[in-house]
Amino acid sequence: MRKLLATLTALLFLLPLFTAAGHLLLLNPPGPFESYQVRGVSMLPSIRDGDLILNRPVAPQDIRVGDIITFEHAHEQAPLITHRVIRIYLDPRDNTRIFIAQGDNADIEDRPISGDAIVGRLVFVVPSLGAAQQWISANLFLAALSISAVFVLFWGIAMLLLMKLRTNPCKDETNMIEYYI
Repeated sequence: MRKLLATLTALLFLLPLFTAAGHLLLLNPPGPFESYQVRGVSMLPSIRDGDLILNRPVAPQDIRVGDIITFEHAHEQAPLITHRVIRIYLDPRDNTRIFIAQGDNADIEDRPISGDAIVGRLVFVVPSLGAAQQWISANLFLAALSISAVFVLFWGIAMLLLMKLRTNPCKDETNMIEYYI
């Protein structure tokens, strides 16, 4: 039982550290990844508003129909768009690949996309983390205060359990469960 309590105490100390490390890794993923927060519902149900997506750079010749890509589109309101490739053809003028993409929840396809405009191909979606990440960034003090309060609460519970174990009238550990129930 003491080992369990020691493990819980160690986890309580490490929880804020792991939370901060995870947040930093998703903001700046290691390797050739880029993370983006999704805004909008054009990719429902695959990708939702507020999800965090991880993209990896991709060469135009490696993109296939069905891939989800993030691209720059000069004619759209958003600086970056993430949609599924529905068609690929060769430009007769210079023999380069041109991509047609469309959101899974959109009725119309996007304008033609050149290979130079493609930022990357979708690798991973983290549901709702983009919204949480944005809230934490906008409310850093409140987020730190909330995490600290949860940490203190769990620490207090662990200390109460430790005190209860030290004053336990049960000599036989098998009866401890019956004592606490």
